[in-house]
Amino acid sequence: MNTNNTIETLADRIGGVYTKALVAGEREHNGYVLRSRWRIGRMLASSRSNLQCSREFGPRWWSRLSQALGQRLGPGFGDTNLRAMRSFYLAYKEEEIRDIFSWRHYKAFLSIGDPERRRSWERRVAREGIAAEALEQMLRGGGELAANRPVTLSRQNLDYYEATVREKEFGGLKYRGLDAGFRRFFAPPGLDLSGFAPGTVVRLTVESGAFCVEPVEREQPSYLYLARVQRVIDGDTLQAEMDFGGGSFQTVELRLRKVYMPELNMPRGHAAAEYVQERLHAGDLIAVRSYQADKYRRYVADVIYSEEAKDRYELLRNGRWLNEELRRWAVNGIETGSQLAIGGGRRAG
Repeated sequence: MNTNNTIETLADRIGGVYTKALVAGEREHNGYVLRSRWRIGRMLASSRSNLQCSREFGPRWWSRLSQALGQRLGPGFGDTNLRAMRSFYLAYKEEEIRDIFSWRHYKAFLSIGDPERRRSWERRVAREGIAAEALEQMLRGGGELAANRPVTLSRQNLDYYEATVREKEFGGLKYRGLDAGFRRFFAPPGLDLSGFAPGTVVRLTVESGAFCVEPVEREQPSYLYLARVQRVIDGDTLQAEMDFGGGSFQTVELRLRKVYMPELNMPRGHAAAEYVQERLHAGDLIAVRSYQADKYRRYVADVIYSEEAKDRYELLRNGRWLNEELRRWAVNGIETGSQLAIGGGRRAG
């Protein structure tokens, strides 16, 4: 038996299942995605079983299949994901698949070895509208969500438009510019950074119409910027155009820090999105403090908004912290009378 031929044949069969979604225009339909992964898992279980006793079968089988699928179909077929599809098939009958759960939910469920305990978690997630990311944290934390502990946002000693001086090489030439976070490196026109050593934290300002910088006594910037809302994606994610100062702008997706709302396809997911949409409208000015990018390339952030603030400093001092408002609304059912679990850690009593 030729392992390469076997892997290529299996990759072709899996590709056929996957591309049906594209042909039918249903790639984003959650139920179809889940069932296609279940069917791919069935193929994997059968093929692995047939090859188990063969000398051709080896520990690199998964990675070789993953590489073949990646060449055909692109990302999403890493060996970890393929193993999860096989486990998905072995753990569930096709008629047991529920469209209210995402693939990420099911991968979290599969980490629960005991079937009864797994079903108990499924009921809880469905009842409380627990987001997949929150479910992962809860399972790691023994059932409760660490993110439900109080969080704070200290507004003292924060200021806008701080960045780190960096030196980078492009085309064999070295350039000194500003690292604003958000994978943003730029040099405002006419700005001389030669007097600042790489690694220096500076604040970008404008004086008499010219850009200038001043050193800041801190180890890292505040990563606090103004932005314009473009659209609300769901209950914990939005798209905004960031203003980094110096005429540098960038559209990014922001993931609200320590907020875990249900996905749109889950119970009350649309209610969470509407809560945000009632407060943030396209074009609204917001203050954004970012911390890091998540694995989906969204930037984890605190968002401050206000309808009354007259300038950016009043926005920072007196604006409303969207993250905390969402957390309180989710737990207490404010304004809706419903009880949205903020990731499912607890319900209002």
